[in-house]
Amino acid sequence: MPLTLVLVVAVIVLVVALLFAAKLKGGGADGERPYYAKKPLTTAERVLYFRLVRALPDKIILAQIYLSRLIG
Repeated sequence: MPLTLVLVVAVIVLVVALLFAAKLKGGGADGERPYYAKKPLTTAERVLYFRLVRALPDKIILAQIYLSRLIG
């Protein structure tokens, strides 16, 4: 019984790995990936962030960034 379970899990992992590799290799219609880099903060947000970091050196300043700002 345990050998059968190990074999089933191994086959599932292999299929998922092959699908993932095929997706990475495929890219977009012109062969490039359809994603592009975006800056997570606008210029005004960056200025404010660094002013806060300088003004409060003993505090941790966290910027809230939407996921859509990271992936386009």
